[in-house]
Amino acid sequence: MQLFNLDRVEKAEASKEFIEWSNRTAKPRKKLSDLAKQRADMKREELIVFINSLNINVPVMKLEKLIKKAVEHYNDLQVERGNYDKEATINDSPKFLARISANMLRHEFSDYDDELDKMFGKVGRSEGAVLLRERVMNKIFEVYPWIDQQLNDDDDDD
Repeated sequence: MQLFNLDRVEKAEASKEFIEWSNRTAKPRKKLSDLAKQRADMKREELIVFINSLNINVPVMKLEKLIKKAVEHYNDLQVERGNYDKEATINDSPKFLARISANMLRHEFSDYDDELDKMFGKVGRSEGAVLLRERVMNKIFEVYPWIDQQLNDDDDDD
């Protein structure tokens, strides 16, 4: 959507006044731009440092209990989303059960979603979200190596 008349803009930019203003303010504008980039880089780095400092906790459960809870969680989500024909069972493939277990642990048993919400509108949010997910998943894999093994097993494409 064009909100300006291109001929008027080109004419204004070709004027002696604009050229003088542009030349006179080029250095200060570049300096301000560089300072803004430095501030953004600093804020991005602060967010990364903060995410790296988070204490990530994941509850320890017996595998059978974890899978049962994950199946219930998955089925509840499907009903909430109007997907009445998708139902998980404890007899589904190990890879699928590992995936829904990891999702449940990340979203229901960690501060993942709360920390994502805190990043809203912050510089570096995209990089921060990736790092946060990686840290939470690594903790899940540490506590439940079975999930790591199943999700990273290339033989079973579920």
